[in-house]
Amino acid sequence: MNPASPQTASSPPPRAEVFRPQGTFNAKAVPALARAIEAAEAQGAQAIHLDFAAVTDIDSRGLGALVGWHRHFTLLGTEFRLLRVGHRVRRAIETCNLHRVLQVESGAPWAADSGEPGEDLALQIVARLDEALLRLDAEGSILLANPASERLLGRSETELLGQPLDTILAGDTADADERQAIRLLLHAEDGPTRRHLTVPRPGGDPVHLQALAAPVCADGHRVGSVVGLLDVTELWRTESERARLATAIEQAAEAVVITGLDGIIQYVNPAFERVTGYSRHEAIGLHTRVLKSGQHDEAFYREMWQTLTRGEVWTGQLVNRRKDGTLYTEEATISPVRDSHGRVVNFVAVKRDVTREIEIETALRQSQKMEATGRLAGGVAHDFNNLLLAMHGHAEFALESLEPGHPARDDVQQVIEVAGRAAALTKQLLAFSRRQTLNSVELDVGAVISNLVKMLQRLIGENIRLDIACDPAAGPVRADQSQIEQVILNLVVNARDAMPHGGRIRIRTKAVHLGEKFCQQVGDMAHGPHVLITVSDTGQGMEAETLRHIFEPFFTTKAPGKGTGLGLATVYGIVRQHRGTIVVQSRPGEGATFSLYLPMAARTLPSGVPPAPAPPRGGGETILLAEDDESVRLLAVRSLEAAGYRVLAAKTGAEAVALFESRRGEVDLALLDRVMPELSGAQVCAHLRERRPGLPVIFSTGYNPDDTQPGNGAPSLQKPYTRDELLRQVRAALDGNEGGAGDGA
Repeated sequence: MNPASPQTASSPPPRAEVFRPQGTFNAKAVPALARAIEAAEAQGAQAIHLDFAAVTDIDSRGLGALVGWHRHFTLLGTEFRLLRVGHRVRRAIETCNLHRVLQVESGAPWAADSGEPGEDLALQIVARLDEALLRLDAEGSILLANPASERLLGRSETELLGQPLDTILAGDTADADERQAIRLLLHAEDGPTRRHLTVPRPGGDPVHLQALAAPVCADGHRVGSVVGLLDVTELWRTESERARLATAIEQAAEAVVITGLDGIIQYVNPAFERVTGYSRHEAIGLHTRVLKSGQHDEAFYREMWQTLTRGEVWTGQLVNRRKDGTLYTEEATISPVRDSHGRVVNFVAVKRDVTREIEIETALRQSQKMEATGRLAGGVAHDFNNLLLAMHGHAEFALESLEPGHPARDDVQQVIEVAGRAAALTKQLLAFSRRQTLNSVELDVGAVISNLVKMLQRLIGENIRLDIACDPAAGPVRADQSQIEQVILNLVVNARDAMPHGGRIRIRTKAVHLGEKFCQQVGDMAHGPHVLITVSDTGQGMEAETLRHIFEPFFTTKAPGKGTGLGLATVYGIVRQHRGTIVVQSRPGEGATFSLYLPMAARTLPSGVPPAPAPPRGGGETILLAEDDESVRLLAVRSLEAAGYRVLAAKTGAEAVALFESRRGEVDLALLDRVMPELSGAQVCAHLRERRPGLPVIFSTGYNPDDTQPGNGAPSLQKPYTRDELLRQVRAALDGNEGGAGDGA
């Protein structure tokens, strides 16, 4: 409020309190008067008047008290006035240059020079104040500035006195709005006004000030103002750093949690809310055990808390549970927070959800393991196929040479049958390794499954119900029919074995569209329309450890002699070779569901029926045979020559090219092993057809290490083949060729 006009001791203004100290105004007199003034202030006094008529002297402690009270009440807008000041007191006030600050009884003259030396005790007190104080006139020019003002503003008293304070505070960088706000602060008519200011300082960095300005009034009119400036630069920097830190934590992608020593949550950031599903309001006040998943034992948590209570940092992976019950894995770093005395008062955890990364890494490791195992299995199958081919072929020749009733016929026949079963086993290995040769055509998967119903019912028995539903919208897939049938059979047999006491098997097909996210998650797949085939059972289910190994070859949970461990490995290999994927969902006691995704093919007109194979006899045609395995090569030569063909045999690709170049006009067909040293079968084929376009070529293969290797449009003969299969394939290729020997020569 505006201070009242000066009054005498006999006529104080309304609600003004008058105090009359006596004698020397010093350290002994100040406390009692201070208590009386505080009481009056508490009762709402509008003015404080000190009647100094009975005061004979004053010391530095008394002057300091006057300056302090004046500053206090001026900032509050309460009048503080000295009445009837004697000569010695006036001289002390003038000596300390305080007559520009303190308000004294109206009409009391100031002695410009008392002629008596004064002590600068009060000035020393004012000089020691940490707060900058400035007295302004009605226009805002500086009348009085204490040394703290000089230090704070970076200007000497000479540079400050007489200068407009708003110009000093605004500097050259403030815009018009800021300048106007400073003027309003310094020229406020009512009560104290606060404002935060950023003030330039000559030759230094700007300072941040908390400014408090209050008007000074006389006779009810504003005659100036008093301004207090407090340097809050460090506080501003600290608060700015805290604000930046708070903003960074709030916007961080990692979850941040602060707890007490008892584990009670005190703060969480938005990332924590997104990951866990708990809002900040829900989480604060809860114990961190609300996130426990049950995946870690008590020893795990005990070790963690022991580390933290020792004041050390704990780092590791946690499997936690979201609000909706789902589990997630996070990498966490939990650190103790210490106060200024070094005592641990909180824990702060910074956590990153790595669930997706672990899933991708696990899938990648599994894929790499399966790929390596597949290459090993394929390589074994390749060598094994060559042995089986020779074994089976020579056994057939031996059987033909024996008369009916010969005692060795049954033994040879057993060799042929065992070789056949071994060949079936190698086919499963090749299926797993995705290195078998596919005869891909457009298939209606629903029709394939429907055609298998009777066989499937015989396989599963009467105590298991078979439920099939095929979606007509599930378009065709480009696949090898025999392989798809093998997949369905293997899955149904696997489901049957999981239900020894009966149950139900469901087979479903459905048209689905797979997005990029799903395809990236499951591996090497193209997004777009797919056919989904699900085979589910109500059996005993599987735990997580079994699921991790379920597609590995020779892995089985069945009793010894009850399974080879290749059934699901074969399924996996066939599906992946068809550019599809397979996903398994199962829990103990809840059965299992196998979901197969195969790329959907564009519908086309049904293809024509292929011509029936010609009789497997030769008419003297010349066959160029390239085979690096000697036993297979000799058997093929013997089989072809016995059927009426002439054979030019080579043991490498380079040798086959040389033979062709030397006897180009004689060759009617080339039978090439796909995998050979020096030159592969495909490379030899390319060379031959460059010389003889349209030359019939057949690839024989037991293992193709590169299933993307071009086949040059030539058919494949899968090893181990029988003699009849060899002869039918050769005859069909020759009869389908329009040019004879010498074409293109």
